[in-house]
Amino acid sequence: MKRSLLLILLFSCLIYSENSTAQKFTLGIIGGTSSSQISGDGFYGFAQFGLMAGADVTYKINDKWSANFGLQFNQKGARTYPSKKTSAVYRLRVNYIEAPLTLNYHINSFRVSTGFYLGVKINQKERTSFGPVDPERPFKTFD
Repeated sequence: MKRSLLLILLFSCLIYSENSTAQKFTLGIIGGTSSSQISGDGFYGFAQFGLMAGADVTYKINDKWSANFGLQFNQKGARTYPSKKTSAVYRLRVNYIEAPLTLNYHINSFRVSTGFYLGVKINQKERTSFGPVDPERPFKTFD
């Protein structure tokens, strides 16, 4: 009896979920590269490219408004390459898991967004032409 009741309840929740939210939620996939620099490292330019990948869910509030919540992996850092002026090589890579939350206003085919995100550092690597830098420069756990 309990098993039948549980199956009926589960099936009715699935039907309700299908009818009530099928048009309001959409899943998006995020992928690409990012370019970053670190202030205070003595180098300039966005020379460190990194991978960015994740997914987000969009909730359609009405025809003009929507909200997004995502979860993504993002690589940030700094880098120099050998040149005619120097043979020094430097590379800093800081990996983050980020959770952005945005509110979006739609104007025809354009979207204006505002929001915030929480980034959590998962690891970092820093090295020069001579090998790993020890101790590594401190980065905050939360971005």
